Amino acid sequence: MIRMEDISSFNAVREAGLAKLLPDVPRLAVGMGTCGRGNGAEAVYRALAEAADRAGARLSSVGCFGPCSEEPLVSIWSPGAPMVILRRVQESDAERIVADLMDGRIPPDLAWCKVEEWDHITAQIKYGHGYPELMSWHDIPFFKGQKKIVLRNCGLIDPEDIEE
Repeated sequence: MIRMEDISSFNAVREAGLAKLLPDVPRLAVGMGTCGRGNGAEAVYRALAEAADRAGARLSSVGCFGPCSEEPLVSIWSPGAPMVILRRVQESDAERIVADLMDGRIPPDLAWCKVEEWDHITAQIKYGHGYPELMSWHDIPFFKGQKKIVLRNCGLIDPEDIEE
């Protein structure tokens, strides 16, 4: 159990969470909300877990980022690069996704959009810049006109990890 009695204990938890969101190794996260699970996210997660473990990447489960019609969604991130949201990922894509990620590439047929920075309220995260061929998440028609407030971190953090 984490006990936060003052600002220094809050900051320690915050730093631990940031270290998980921005690790020294590539990170993958699978949207495991109902819509993702209904479209095969559990099989995708298992396949990515095996590939990520062999490659030394970090894997997390997250909630739904929003566009259920694009599930299963997988976000990938390498230090210094933007987070990339992959859409309609299948179990058979796992090995290729991890291999590309470890080589600093993204699978162009699955890449949907990128997140260069995010306001998590407790932290402003700058994931990185690059991939000019990809639209920013907020330019995708589904998100245009939306302002994420209550569910702002859904699809980005592990909802079962208080540090994140």
